[in-house]
Amino acid sequence: MWWIPRSGTNPRGFGIKVKAIEELIKKAGERGNFVTIRYRPINVEGIREKYWRSWYNILKKLALES
Repeated sequence: MWWIPRSGTNPRGFGIKVKAIEELIKKAGERGNFVTIRYRPINVEGIREKYWRSWYNILKKLALES
C-alpha cells in the first residue's frame, strides 16, 4: 500500500502505490463519494526554471543587502 523512501531520496514523506489509489477511487465510486477530474500534465521544466530563478534572486538580494 505504501513505502518509506530509500536512502538517497527525499526523506520528508512516503509514497502511495498506484494500485492503492485505484482501489480507493473504486471504493469511493461504489459509495457515490467521489469527484472526477481531468488530468492535465504539468510543464516541469518551466516550473523548475522559475523555482531556481526565484531562489537565485532571493540569494542575490540577500547578498547585496549585507
